[in-house]
Amino acid sequence: MTGFINAVPNGYYVLALSHRNHNAENYPESLYEAFESIGSNLIRTLPNDLPYIIFGRKGYYGMADERVAASAYDAPISGSWPIWTNWREGYVESTTIGPALEWGSLHWRVSSYEPGLWTDSVRLSVIGIRSDGTEDTVISSLPPVPDSLDILNLSSRIDASEYPYLRLHLTMSDDSLRTPAQLERWQVLYEPAPETAIDPASYFTFYNDTVQEGETVKLGIATRNIGPVDFPDSLSVVYWLIDNDRNIHQIARKKLRMHPVGDVLIDSVSFSTQGFAGMNSLWVEFNPVDPVTGEYDQLEQYHFNNIAEIKFLVQKDLINPMLDVTFDGVHILDGDIVSAQPVIEILLKDENKYLMLDDTSAFRIFLLKPGATDLERIYFTETGQEIMRFYPPSSSINNTARIEYPAGSFPDGIYKLVVQARDKSGNESGSIDYSISFEVINKPAITDVLNWPNPFSTRTHFVFTLTGSEIPEYFKIQVMTVTGKVVREIDKSELGPIHIGRNITEYAWDGRDDFGDQLANGVYLYRVIVKLGGQQMEKIETPAGQYFTEQFGKMMLIR
Repeated sequence: MTGFINAVPNGYYVLALSHRNHNAENYPESLYEAFESIGSNLIRTLPNDLPYIIFGRKGYYGMADERVAASAYDAPISGSWPIWTNWREGYVESTTIGPALEWGSLHWRVSSYEPGLWTDSVRLSVIGIRSDGTEDTVISSLPPVPDSLDILNLSSRIDASEYPYLRLHLTMSDDSLRTPAQLERWQVLYEPAPETAIDPASYFTFYNDTVQEGETVKLGIATRNIGPVDFPDSLSVVYWLIDNDRNIHQIARKKLRMHPVGDVLIDSVSFSTQGFAGMNSLWVEFNPVDPVTGEYDQLEQYHFNNIAEIKFLVQKDLINPMLDVTFDGVHILDGDIVSAQPVIEILLKDENKYLMLDDTSAFRIFLLKPGATDLERIYFTETGQEIMRFYPPSSSINNTARIEYPAGSFPDGIYKLVVQARDKSGNESGSIDYSISFEVINKPAITDVLNWPNPFSTRTHFVFTLTGSEIPEYFKIQVMTVTGKVVREIDKSELGPIHIGRNITEYAWDGRDDFGDQLANGVYLYRVIVKLGGQQMEKIETPAGQYFTEQFGKMMLIR
């Protein structure tokens, strides 16, 4: 403010006012001096909370008219000051008139400031204004004579489709008395444009002001034709979104229905919030600008009441999805043996029920083959043939994507599988890639079957490893006393699921015989008979073989 006042040339008039809270008690010295330069005597003693008016002249010290209210709230102050001039000419200009669908008539009247004496020169011009704001003088220099004071057929001289707005411009001069002519009346009659206004009292609904990323947001809103005429064509509406980074996204543009006088038109829009994390603004505009013409779709009286903004927050998804990998339905350990023809299943589960895992681009799968140094990318299809099958989530209740990879026949060797996965928000399934090594042995064979724990008191499981690609069709464990009497036979159907690789049976023997009677404490022998294709399966020699004699193992029951 100091700079503004100091920049005012000497001799210029200055009017300043504040209804209260002007903080005059705390002005810097430079501002006090600035006010004093326009004639203030009270600025240094003015209380902070009192309304204040000053009318002064730059360079006229101590001569300002200052008015201070008696109290802060209920003591109005006012002032008026004539400014004497010596000008011989000037003009008066109207506000913008319109918009109009059709111009009707023009009427104007002027009189002399001195009754009975006419020394003035007066001319009226009409300025036509296009929708883009460009102007032309469409009627020029009408004199105040009877033939020019009323134009009844204004539409024949001004086309409202080209000039929907007008402005009146009256120039006047008086070389003799230097007093302006007095404008008694000017008036333009016309057919007004229609007018609609957003009317939330009639209908407004918005899903939520805070949503999770991926949720669908829905807005319903009404607009009412509050004007005197119908819209000549169907009303249009446009929706757009300004995201957290101030980027603009077009949501929808619609052509609705006809909109007569008094009509309430309701429209709605819905969209996904995926990719819009942060604070957003949804905008709606009825009768918007036509992108082809660059002008409003239909002529209207006002436009400020056609547009609305609704702010809402989208909470970003920050939780990592869960990745799960199995071989033939089994979770393996690093270095485990698997089937030579494994079916690898990859599951990715996300807690966000709105951002569905329905895109294969969320996965990158690699395989390191024996002897290779570089990972090989495994694609879902190659040369038109399906390599992996993708199963998107069936519903938002369980947002889990599944990949089935029937890997075919692997040659013998050690492989490494690497899986990278992310959700729709870009959250990785882990800070490091899923990576696991596995071994393939095509020759069907079985290791010695161990019981665990051994000794045992209540239950013992059976542990073994299978190789090849087929499960043996015959699998039996015979438990016998040290004298060779068979007391319990356990067949394949009792053992539970068996797979290629490392096995720990779901079944656990409880130390009872085939009749359900509890066996006595002591040492028991057992042997395993395993057949594939009707032939006894070969045995894989392991260090555990030292605990077997003539293919008989020992277990101890202790209670």
